[in-house]
Amino acid sequence: MSKRNYTGTISIGLQKGYTGKYYHKEEYIGFIRRWQMVRTEAHQLMFCPAVYEFDLVCGNLTEKHLALRFINYPKSLVKKKEFRETITSLARLMAEKFSQNRVLIEYTDRNILLEMSDHHDHKTGRI
Repeated sequence: MSKRNYTGTISIGLQKGYTGKYYHKEEYIGFIRRWQMVRTEAHQLMFCPAVYEFDLVCGNLTEKHLALRFINYPKSLVKKKEFRETITSLARLMAEKFSQNRVLIEYTDRNILLEMSDHHDHKTGRI
């Protein structure tokens, strides 16, 4: 594998904190579109994710999540550091906007857990 071939996936919940209220996938997509347009206006690379919906299962908790999968697109390769900084920055913005306590970012060679709060959902069975 070339050292330029790497991916980054943001996994983010649809539930607002632990309120039982859920955002819609379209709200996240709208947020990403606005973020992309700001980047484009600033003459920065757009960074286009594939967006998948999935269920996270943890103990007695099953929660709707989104996976935003980014690749280092062959026509516009960026250095790994810029790729990671951009994806991590977007994950932080989304965590704040969508009231997430934790967001997982999976890179080709490492994972990062952004923790905005130490609160846990009691349904996970965590002590």
